[in-house]
Amino acid sequence: MSTQAITRDDTMDVRFVTPPVDIFENQDGLFLVSDMPGVSKDSLSVKVHDHELTVVGKRGGIPEGDALHQGIPADSFQRTFSLHHNIDTENIEAKLQSGVLTVFLPKSDAVRTRDIQIQTA
Repeated sequence: MSTQAITRDDTMDVRFVTPPVDIFENQDGLFLVSDMPGVSKDSLSVKVHDHELTVVGKRGGIPEGDALHQGIPADSFQRTFSLHHNIDTENIEAKLQSGVLTVFLPKSDAVRTRDIQIQTA
């Protein structure tokens, strides 16, 4: 998680970090990959609603008390992505392994590249 995009929710006294994400594409869909050190599966949420994907979580293991120096970003984070209509939102998959979150966003069948059989007359 990077300190680059810290936003503040005006309705609560909570700081959110916007974790950096790499995005890759292949013929089957998109992959969102983000480092999530210190984040457990139980403190992580990935939701899709109205073609928006939201990742929310909280990093664990932070001691109680006043921080004298804070080089590590705030313990809560949130990131929302607008999804194109060609994403099959019913089949999105998320996996957290060794501190890395990978979310697979499959393309709908209508936009996937497929081979067409050529027939002879």
